[in-house]
Amino acid sequence: MIYPNVFSQEYISGKVVDTDWQAVPGANTYFENSKYGCMSDINGEFSILKPTTQGETMIISFIGFETVTINDIDEISHPITIVMKDSPIFIGGPEPLGIYYINDFGIALSLQFDYLAPSFNNFESIFGKENVDNLQLKVNVGFEYALTYRKFYFALNHGFVSSNNVFLDTINAIKGDYRIFLLGTHFGHNLIYSKRFLITPKIGLKWYRYRMINYDSSWSIPMNKYITDRDLDIRFNNLLGFAGLNCSYYFDYDFALPLAIGLYGGYVLNLSDPWVYSRHNRLITDQKVNFKNFNFGITVSYIFDLY
Repeated sequence: MIYPNVFSQEYISGKVVDTDWQAVPGANTYFENSKYGCMSDINGEFSILKPTTQGETMIISFIGFETVTINDIDEISHPITIVMKDSPIFIGGPEPLGIYYINDFGIALSLQFDYLAPSFNNFESIFGKENVDNLQLKVNVGFEYALTYRKFYFALNHGFVSSNNVFLDTINAIKGDYRIFLLGTHFGHNLIYSKRFLITPKIGLKWYRYRMINYDSSWSIPMNKYITDRDLDIRFNNLLGFAGLNCSYYFDYDFALPLAIGLYGGYVLNLSDPWVYSRHNRLITDQKVNFKNFNFGITVSYIFDLY
């Protein structure tokens, strides 16, 4: 008799599905050199007693599907999902034997393009319109590092962008750079978790630093140049809250890498007045950096599992 979804140290349980993630009832599940075996029920679920001998091979077969062979069954310690296809597709990474471990840890490494719309118009009387416009760079490029467990994940991300050879002082022709740095973290839970699509609500914190600099980073510079150019380094720091949704599409793993392309977007809340610093001083101001209440971006991810 088969007991679906029952698992202990003496049993291997799970579900057999096809490439459309539909249950495969009647799939023959057995061990190559053992008398133990069973068939999946109407829901595709099975529970099979582990053999007492070590190193057994588990075989799953059904008419019209490629036979799946699983070695090292002694290492299986939780329910599994078996996809019967020539080249299986899984959320979280490829598995040549057609098996996806539901409880596994995973890692995702992503390249991201992040869009945020800040406004420095309150500082126009101090810096001038040209500098204010240049400070309002909207897109930065960065990386995200995510750790997943079941349907939960935790991620850290950072980004940067730089605009070089701009005039911080058009009258004295002082050149400099505008730079953005992003450091963030967010937590999410997968709402839809299929073989192709992943939809994940997430919340998080993001710290943005907007920087104006004109100092020469060379080891030695003429003293008159230093005095004339007026060593300038102003850094605006803002802490933002984020709540939104991420949608990803996973490509067929017949490709060399398990790649996914995602879009994310959500609501942004400014959690602080700007902390403004120079290289040596805390700068006091009553003005604020304003942000549009939206943030969105694109991610290109490489995903793999940790077993």
